[in-house]
Amino acid sequence: MLVRKNILIVDQLKRKSQGIMQNGISLTEKEKTSLATREKEKGNEAFNSGDYEEAVMYYTRSISVLPNVVAYNNRAQAELKLQNWNSAFQDCEKVLELEPGNLKALLRRATTYKHQNKLQEAIEDLNKVLNVEPDNELAKKTLLEVERDLKNSKPAPKTETKGKRMVIQEVENSEDEGGKDSRRKQEDNSRDKKGAEPAGARSAAEPCAMGNIQKKLTGKSEGGKRSERGAPRRGRSPGAGSDKRGRPRASAAAAAAEGGASRHPGGERGAGDPTTAPPSPAAPLGPAGLKSQGNELFRSGQFPEATLKYSAAIAQLEPAGSGSADDLSILYSNRAACYLKEGNCSGCIQDCTRALELHPFSIKPLLRRAMAYETLEQYQKAYVDYKTVLQMDCTIQLANDSINRITRILMNLDGPSWREKLSPIPAVPTSTHLRAWQPATETPPDQVGDSCSHSQPGITDEKMFKTLKEEGNQCVKDKNYKDALSKYIECLKINNKECAIYTNRALCYLKLCQFEEAKQDCDRALEIDNRNVKACYRRALAHKGLKDYQKSLNDLNKVLLLDSSIVEAKMELEEVTRLLKDNASFNKEKERRKIEIQEVNEGHEEEPERTSEEVSSDRFATRKEDTTNGPPAYCETLPIARPTNAYEFGQVINAISTRNDKEACAHLLAVTEPKDLPVLLSNKLEGDTFLLLIQSLKNNLIGKDPSLVYQHLLYLSKAERFKMMLTLISKGQKEQIEQLFDDLSDTPNKHYTLEDVQALRRKYEL
Repeated sequence: MLVRKNILIVDQLKRKSQGIMQNGISLTEKEKTSLATREKEKGNEAFNSGDYEEAVMYYTRSISVLPNVVAYNNRAQAELKLQNWNSAFQDCEKVLELEPGNLKALLRRATTYKHQNKLQEAIEDLNKVLNVEPDNELAKKTLLEVERDLKNSKPAPKTETKGKRMVIQEVENSEDEGGKDSRRKQEDNSRDKKGAEPAGARSAAEPCAMGNIQKKLTGKSEGGKRSERGAPRRGRSPGAGSDKRGRPRASAAAAAAEGGASRHPGGERGAGDPTTAPPSPAAPLGPAGLKSQGNELFRSGQFPEATLKYSAAIAQLEPAGSGSADDLSILYSNRAACYLKEGNCSGCIQDCTRALELHPFSIKPLLRRAMAYETLEQYQKAYVDYKTVLQMDCTIQLANDSINRITRILMNLDGPSWREKLSPIPAVPTSTHLRAWQPATETPPDQVGDSCSHSQPGITDEKMFKTLKEEGNQCVKDKNYKDALSKYIECLKINNKECAIYTNRALCYLKLCQFEEAKQDCDRALEIDNRNVKACYRRALAHKGLKDYQKSLNDLNKVLLLDSSIVEAKMELEEVTRLLKDNASFNKEKERRKIEIQEVNEGHEEEPERTSEEVSSDRFATRKEDTTNGPPAYCETLPIARPTNAYEFGQVINAISTRNDKEACAHLLAVTEPKDLPVLLSNKLEGDTFLLLIQSLKNNLIGKDPSLVYQHLLYLSKAERFKMMLTLISKGQKEQIEQLFDDLSDTPNKHYTLEDVQALRRKYEL
């Protein structure tokens, strides 16, 4: 009977968890329950996303902290998905020890019995389930399958008995066959003692040896290709060439053929050939052989033994140095996978770092190191590694899910400035995008076809273009416009006829106040599509930034002709029209002043001094205006009207927020009914908007109408994301809110009392 590796892993994880989180101090029951629940929920999340191996890891960690029925049951279900029948059986046994008669455990144990060819035991468990739940469809279906398998397997013993009688009659042949059988048994036993694989438990088709990362990268579960581990009796082999009914003779023949193939790679041995010579002793294994053995041990769950094989292979290849960099990188990555399974996160990080030194920007070592960092709660480093992976392949679901989870954690830990505390995310060379590092030496021969279907040696231009475009769009969402520019530039090298790339790059140039470049990109986009609304609108903004107001006006009119419902274009049109008028009047004033100066120069001596002051004042104003980074429209007053819906309110507040115009915000609040504020804000209350509203109330409205300020504060506390904003504001921002409430308390008013202000203060958690 095989030694349960789960027990070793659980003990190691338990010691690791205690060492990291409590520094040797024992946890209270409440802390244990909280920690175990958190790990179990992570396991549930991984299970629901189809990542069953990661789910097993989290359930194991939960059990190591606080063993309970639910965690064992969940881990058994994940093991069933991975076809680890023996591990699932042991977990079901544990559940039934803790809670006899647990229906889920009985049903799952019946499934393990079925796949281990213990059909009678499976029927007993299924009958127990159906006695309690007669309408359990899964139990009914499984029972029918088991009974059918039991019926089909009955003729098998008769065939074997007849065969044995024939062998007994031919005495000489029986001796030869007996000798061969004994040799095969000795070979099988020797393989068992070496820990290579359990007898009768390996299938002809083996999965890839990269652990759970292979499944994450390809997006396909390889549970259907896994062999049974640690089955106490010979069962059905899921691989090619196995007997469909799982008869013992077929399993033995497959095992014998596999053993022969491993010792004679150059030829094939016919099953049952009485003249075949016994195999010669195996030669000392090289790095490739050791790695292959390590892969087999890893697949069978014998992680410490696999680690030893990989270490031996590394020791043989290390003297070769850079000549074997790729092979060494694979070995370090594989050993890191073993360390991760054992809970040795520090060892995993060291090996992944070494693998990345030998082969930079490899996806698998980066993913494994990120998972190790996350396990050690080094979330900032984990975030950087996951982000690096997504630069190469943004379709990896594990990395996307982990990024979302870690982002929430970092926001809770470090507040709104959490990004500032991150290490720089390395820029991935374009040549490595989407290049999933899957060398042929790492894939078993029977898996080459599958691997080729997932990793192509050359990435198509179309796929690269799509990836770069998505990454550029993500950079724009993150307000990282410089990186977005580089992505769009790479896109145009692949395809310079895509209109959307030019308009997207123009947006980045506008955000960076590079108006000439933005105008050129819009011109190119309009050459491709002369009715493109975005290109027209963004060229209008570029002309406005270049102070060419007439051309900006023409483009805005064209935008409204194409789509008259664009509110932003209407607002910009009003602004540009006013700027154009102001510019015209300014030019006339300059001409008038020149005439005055000429007249003064003819007859007066003192007038030029006054005029020179005016001229210098004009120059100073012009110089001051030129130093601004954005369009001069920021010096103008926004037209504020009472918004009728959330969309209009959002457009106005965005324009005000861009300018950081507190007076305009105060005017907007003055014309807005306080009771409408939660509806107008909808779910769009952000940190910048929240702070702008508070500052406008404090600096511009408290002295004019304290009652209105109180009403706005009251209804602002009822907005959808209000509680979230309170958790994200900084200490300095909270002090501003306190000052506003102090001013409100010091200003008596008949519309509210001091008790009302104090109650509202508590809502703001002050």
